[in-house]
Amino acid sequence: MNLCTDTALVSNYIDGDERAFAEIVGRYHNSLWWTARRLVATDFDAQDVLQEAYLRAAMNLKHYRAESSLKTWLHQLVRNASYDYRQVRYRTTEIALVDDADADIPHATYDPLSALDLTLTLASALSRLNEQQRAILIMVDILGHTIYQTAENLGISSGTLKSRRSRAKHYIRRSHPELVGM
Repeated sequence: MNLCTDTALVSNYIDGDERAFAEIVGRYHNSLWWTARRLVATDFDAQDVLQEAYLRAAMNLKHYRAESSLKTWLHQLVRNASYDYRQVRYRTTEIALVDDADADIPHATYDPLSALDLTLTLASALSRLNEQQRAILIMVDILGHTIYQTAENLGISSGTLKSRRSRAKHYIRRSHPELVGM
């Protein structure tokens, strides 16, 4: 199977030959891994990004149109997966538990009431968006879903989702400057 072109491998995979996908992965794994590694903090993060990119490739190879090389297409999937991964990691706040000298029960160092004003402002800003823009911001920017997952869940293209998300964020930045940087 090593003599097959990328186009033949894609065609074989679409026709149900799972070995073709294994060949594609084997052919480009090292290059894709180094791309992922450059874009995230650790080797473990790079592995997570690669797994996501491989999953996206397996699910979307039927949409590959050969307008660019397969290698370029795969590298773009890795870049997109690493972007989504970094966004989720950035938004994820881990609550650290510390031992309190006066109590036997550890307590959270995070005080949810300290950001109450900001939370209420965000809720107000979101309520002024149309239903789909609000859903997009909540799913992508608050819950950490990927662009692709959200687009699929809402039944729209990822390009349409990105456009609506951009307009919603622009509105919030313009009308609520105190939320910029959240």
